[in-house]
Amino acid sequence: LTLARVRSLDNEIGDGTNYGRTSQLDLYSSGGFNRVGLRVAGSGHRIGDQRNLTMRLTGNIQASVPTVITYSASTGTPATATISVAAFTMLAGSYTVAYNAMSVGVTGTAGTLITYFLYFDDAASAGGTQTLVATTNKNDIFSGDGRVYVGGVVVQFPSSGTGSGTGAHGGIGGAVQGATSSGPSPLLQ
Repeated sequence: LTLARVRSLDNEIGDGTNYGRTSQLDLYSSGGFNRVGLRVAGSGHRIGDQRNLTMRLTGNIQASVPTVITYSASTGTPATATISVAAFTMLAGSYTVAYNAMSVGVTGTAGTLITYFLYFDDAASAGGTQTLVATTNKNDIFSGDGRVYVGGVVVQFPSSGTGSGTGAHGGIGGAVQGATSSGPSPLLQ
């Protein structure tokens, strides 16, 4: 009977700059191989915080959302408006995502101006048809990890009859833009 010593890298080499343990939760199986999930596009793995992202994502040049925003409004009690966003392709560094046209209904008081910030949630970057949300609180556009800021529009609810206008698209340089009923305005602060 011979006693053999079982060797293990876990016992003989300490964690450091050349060696570290990987949790099974961090691995992603692809083609029969385990890989670190953060390196596999679409793995669903998430980073610890923004310091692990490329500078493009944290340095105010996240993505371009080149779209056209319009609205049509009519008087009433309450006054109503439909805000529409044309189909667009978001440009986000090394990849693009195509989105279909979308719209959302809002209400207000006849004779007033209300600023709306437009977004939708698409954490998987699936594109296609999404649910457009219009909010009057610009902080809402920053309140979701998968949130895509589409842009802003100032809706002028007419005192009588109908009205229409345009907005400013978003997503460029992290700026929160708005618009007046006659066209783009300076950045909203």
